[in-house]
Amino acid sequence: MDNKKDILIDFLIPIAGEGGAERVMNVVLEYLNNNGFHARVVQLISDGSRHFNSSIDVYPILINQRVNDLSELSGLYTAFLSQYGVPDIVVATSWPYLILTARKALEPFNTPCKVYSWLHNALSEYSRYGAGGIECMRLADHHLCISRHAADILIKDNPDVSTSITFNPVDMSHYIPQKQYHSDSRTLLYVGRLSPEKRVDIILRGLASVNMRQPGLPWKLRIVGDGDERRSIIELIDELRLGDYVTLTGWQSNPWQYCDDITALVVASECEGGPLVAVEALANGIPVISTPVDGVIKLITPGINGWLFPHNDHEALADILCAISDRTLPAIKPCACTESVSCYERDTALANFKRALYDGLDKISIIVYCFNAEKQLRKCLDSLLSQTLTRAAMEFICVDNHSTDNSLDILSEYEQKYSDIFMLIPLSESIPPEHAKGIALDYSTGNYITYMDTEDCIPPTLLENLYTHIKIYGGDIEGRIYQRSSLLNRADYTAE
Repeated sequence: MDNKKDILIDFLIPIAGEGGAERVMNVVLEYLNNNGFHARVVQLISDGSRHFNSSIDVYPILINQRVNDLSELSGLYTAFLSQYGVPDIVVATSWPYLILTARKALEPFNTPCKVYSWLHNALSEYSRYGAGGIECMRLADHHLCISRHAADILIKDNPDVSTSITFNPVDMSHYIPQKQYHSDSRTLLYVGRLSPEKRVDIILRGLASVNMRQPGLPWKLRIVGDGDERRSIIELIDELRLGDYVTLTGWQSNPWQYCDDITALVVASECEGGPLVAVEALANGIPVISTPVDGVIKLITPGINGWLFPHNDHEALADILCAISDRTLPAIKPCACTESVSCYERDTALANFKRALYDGLDKISIIVYCFNAEKQLRKCLDSLLSQTLTRAAMEFICVDNHSTDNSLDILSEYEQKYSDIFMLIPLSESIPPEHAKGIALDYSTGNYITYMDTEDCIPPTLLENLYTHIKIYGGDIEGRIYQRSSLLNRADYTAE
């Protein structure tokens, strides 16, 4: 018997648009909705446009309105929770400040709820623009980090912080990797918004510099994207006399249709949260030349799948391009590019994201002591599997004290069927029950522990009620549920 109740999860966002973060969220949320979760997008400020798939529940709060201060956002979310209910998890997405928003919004409710962060840009950039910084990040229970570098920043601030690396999923089947490295074509590709922080001007000045140094081996640039900087970029192209070498295609739904002859993708950004465009380029077998921004810095291995150049240094970019032209830099193998992003493969990344959501939850270890209980065992185990608890993860650890009936066979059947949450410990000889339970405790991983006997058949809401009580009031509930830290100090529950 399976527990059919989904985990309710809110993705709290400030605004939405046609960006990479929204594309990733569409993929992730659709996967979660089909794999044990019910995802809600709570968009605090909306222009009335929908940016998420029709299968995803989206709740725009303020439509075509503004707030005078960010502190007003918590009241908006509180009102939403009062009407639609408190979720099991809130994922504060896009701004660190939304972690504080969620914390304040949850205060009126006596309901356990975990708050996670899931940022899609560099933490330093949010702080610069007043959208929260490390002080807000410290309020989260768990962090979903889209790069190892992002996790390292949090760990440096607090070595005990709870983090998971959740790479953005990329459907590799959409790409046909290049079979050869196109160094002779000397063509760069830029994909992204035309906005100030992307520093397309650095790319253009680097292009002008290399073409002045090597007039017989000119480089070209293809710009796929649009934005507020388009006019100034066109003016700079004219100023640098690059009209014959730069093509602007505008925004394209499939930018990789332009990559058949590309030498490298180029990124000159001041900041990048998730290196999605770099990952997609590498999936196409295309090297990446980039500034050392978050996400990209640990993705690129110079000379293997691309190169790095300093921020705001167009001459360093030109140096790399010159070295590619005169072949002083090693040739990049397309297969090395694709192999470097295997962890972003869609199915792998989505399954990892789901695990990361569970990693941030509390876990209750339910220890079941069994001895010659074949008659009532199935009823006991089915009652455990029918629990409505979704605010914490569960694991079932069954210790069989050398039963002489069919109990071990029944336990083996359940372990095979529910291998992700069910562990069987068969003892080769009978020992005192307290010692058997102590052995099971040693195998448990939960931060809360409860014990069951095989004659117990518990109501579906029991664990949910126990967990809610212990989270609100703290301490142990003697005879029912214990905090792991206190239980391990009790001699009567440890193995000898």
